[in-house]
Amino acid sequence: MLRRADTTSVPVRFPLVDAMRAAAATLIAWHHFVVYAPLSCWEVPALVPLLDMLSGFQWAAQVFFVLGGFVMANSMSRLTWDHRQVGVFVVRRYCRLGLPYLAAIGLALWASNVGRGWVNENVVGPPASFGQILAHVVFLQDILGYESLSAGFWFVCIDFQLGLIYVAMLFLGGALARLSGSADADRSTSAPIALGWALALPAMFYFNLNEDLDMWAIYFFGQFFLGVMVYHGLKNSGLKVLLGLYFLMMAAALAYDWRWRLAASLLTGLALFGGGTLGLMDRWPTSRVVAYLGRTSYSLFLVHFPVFVVVSTLWAHFDWSSPWPTAMGLLAAYVASLIVADVFYRAIEAPTARLARKLFASGKDARRQDAAPNGALIGGRNN
Repeated sequence: MLRRADTTSVPVRFPLVDAMRAAAATLIAWHHFVVYAPLSCWEVPALVPLLDMLSGFQWAAQVFFVLGGFVMANSMSRLTWDHRQVGVFVVRRYCRLGLPYLAAIGLALWASNVGRGWVNENVVGPPASFGQILAHVVFLQDILGYESLSAGFWFVCIDFQLGLIYVAMLFLGGALARLSGSADADRSTSAPIALGWALALPAMFYFNLNEDLDMWAIYFFGQFFLGVMVYHGLKNSGLKVLLGLYFLMMAAALAYDWRWRLAASLLTGLALFGGGTLGLMDRWPTSRVVAYLGRTSYSLFLVHFPVFVVVSTLWAHFDWSSPWPTAMGLLAAYVASLIVADVFYRAIEAPTARLARKLFASGKDARRQDAAPNGALIGGRNN
């Protein structure tokens, strides 16, 4: 059983979702640590099997696409969307995603300057241009062909695009319901679901097969909309059949062309639906550590790569390139990332989240209309 989306300024959280975020964020951070130079170039024979396995964990990003759709549906699908509310959502969404992201851009620029000359240029990149920074600020760096300033920044852009698509679907659903003179919640829900299916089908069978389109949200929409469908399947028993058909459609897309990113999304959706059906969504796991790692996963996503660059610079400076110092460097990068993520969350992410909820809030508009960001994601589509 799911709780209805909170209509106050306090976000609704699900322990199971936080646990999945925490696990995926950890895997993605370690994936980056073992695939980027210089630590990846220094061999640790005793850890080769583990490091080889971690190097292939880019699929963990798909967990966040599914969770993102689920969380957005939970926080947004029962609200009434008119022109004003859509505008408020866009501003709040930029505040919620963008302000921590802007702070992380500054951290990434500083880390690149620290590492330049010590760390491979493929990792730190050339000095940033004004146009490159401006493109990042408006989430257009990949579309405009600029190199990313840090691993993972591309996903903030995709997440923002997905939010725009979803709120447009909800707005159209509400508009159709108003035109028909109906205040029936089912009618305002059916149109967004129909629109989602219309986008998800070509997304999985065409757009997701063309990696040249991976800077656009449509490339990932099938995974995102799976989360939306899981939410509706858990809330409305009448939609469980439709959710089952969506699972079958995703399996058919895999049979048509196997992709780990789609397989990981399907497994995530099944696990999420299974947890909700068994009543685990609200009450498992009970670990405060796991819950906190889930809450801070977005901060970890934003800061782990700049921290890794600084740690790599220190290790390169002292030439700690023998096996066990290298292993300690990997561990130090992760521990330092957790510490910096904690500070970043308390000082930047949490305050900006509160600010986002307060923007334009008055009376009935004090309802939370912004979903939490999807969390930490990989730095490149294929890495």
